[in-house]
Amino acid sequence: MKKVVLLLVALSSVFAMTQKPKVLFIKGEVGVYGSMPHSFLAIKDQNNTLYKIKNYKEFNLSKAQNQIVEAKIFLIKKHKRFKNVLEGELLELKVLQ
Repeated sequence: MKKVVLLLVALSSVFAMTQKPKVLFIKGEVGVYGSMPHSFLAIKDQNNTLYKIKNYKEFNLSKAQNQIVEAKIFLIKKHKRFKNVLEGELLELKVLQ
């Protein structure tokens, strides 16, 4: 039994090490989405996918509302209820308009 558990732990650790971090390059419009009190700042791309930004204060993203931006995002997780909402952290930001 101990060998089986040890083997499963080893296989899961090897699998975890081979996973690449998900870094995305997106182009979209910055806006506030949702309804109060659950509104959030996000970037909406051409496929109507919303990228909810956790560290928007570091990049002053609220000042770039209604502008087109190019962003490099580290994907953290997908939203549980809504399939088109992804949560991430900004790595780079470039305002186009």
